[in-house]
Amino acid sequence: MFLLLAPLALAYESPPEEVVFSDLTDLYDGATSSTGWVPSGSPIAIRIQNTSAGGAYVEMEGESWLQWPDALTHSYVPDAGSGIFLLDTELGLAVDLKFDIAGYALEQNIYESLDIYEGEAFFDPWLLPNGDPQVAEIAVPGADQSLFEFSQAVFAGVEVYVNVNWRSDLNASFTGIQIQTGESIIDAEGVTEMLEVPSNGAVDELAVFTGEYGANMDLVFVPSFGVCIPIIGCTEVGAFDIPVPVVDTSVLKDFDAANIYHPLPVAVILTESCDFGEVEVGQIATCEVKVANWGEMELEGSAGVQGAGEFTVFPGEIFAREDVEDGLTVTFSPTVAGEQASVLILNTSDPAALAYEIELIGVGWEEEEEPPTTITSEVGVCGCSSQTSPKSLAWFAPLAGLLLMMRRRRD
Repeated sequence: MFLLLAPLALAYESPPEEVVFSDLTDLYDGATSSTGWVPSGSPIAIRIQNTSAGGAYVEMEGESWLQWPDALTHSYVPDAGSGIFLLDTELGLAVDLKFDIAGYALEQNIYESLDIYEGEAFFDPWLLPNGDPQVAEIAVPGADQSLFEFSQAVFAGVEVYVNVNWRSDLNASFTGIQIQTGESIIDAEGVTEMLEVPSNGAVDELAVFTGEYGANMDLVFVPSFGVCIPIIGCTEVGAFDIPVPVVDTSVLKDFDAANIYHPLPVAVILTESCDFGEVEVGQIATCEVKVANWGEMELEGSAGVQGAGEFTVFPGEIFAREDVEDGLTVTFSPTVAGEQASVLILNTSDPAALAYEIELIGVGWEEEEEPPTTITSEVGVCGCSSQTSPKSLAWFAPLAGLLLMMRRRRD
């Protein structure tokens, strides 16, 4: 049982891969507005028109991590402080003047300008929600300042003037929404995703980061204009605030897809079973088990025997580089006669099949010793009698004579 549970404590991982998410968005491109002629119905009026161009750039760096065996667990680990949010925007202004005084009318452009707004903010990726939204912001506030002063003689003794003060407020924001890898989505900081085990020996997916931009640009113009007549003096026609909202928008944007590639091992067991047949008790038989790695990452693991049979495996570890075979030797050395069976358990780092079972069978036999041969006989007693024939006693007479002569000599 230990051999089955031990590999579950091991953690395998594919080498981390660098990930860069970047995007350039034209937040302020093409925004135009106009105040119209103000004040309406006045003999002297101005019109302010504006155009904007430019946008924001975001770049974030981190690493993609892939771990198993419980599941193919994928996560993104950010590089602290690597997030950068840049703003580069142009604002173009054009001011026109028209007047109709005592039958003298004129309309002309009196001012043009092009202003550059730049800002930057640094942050920790990925700005995904973590209870509260995480936001990077850039603010470029403008102080009240004089835009221009203009005066012109209409005809002898009559002069018109226009003075314009203004202020600008520009704000931009960026926040993360989600990271989608294949069909899996991460939409909060610290969340991992489970990927399906691929069949080709590598995780090869496109990752798309989705973020949301906010853009705001407000202008406030404060013109004052009037007529100066030497005899009468200068009369102010108007002085008031003209708010001009240029941009107020939010943009949901998918970044350019980043390729996520993680190599994986692929274990191919080239031996289905080991049948040792009959092996004499006290002898040894072996079976070679071949494990190939058809993946793009080295294969590792462990091997052990489960069951009551007299089987052993050497070595107890598996290691094969890409496109290489590793060999294990299973030994059957019976000490008793009879059929035996066990299972060879191969635990590998292949996430598609973490455990393999190979059947081990063998029969121990020994030659039976023959018992020693015992010869037995029986002696029978015959209860019958027979008459001695004369021929059978013929040898007795010479012997008796010889014994008699020897006795006489002794006397």
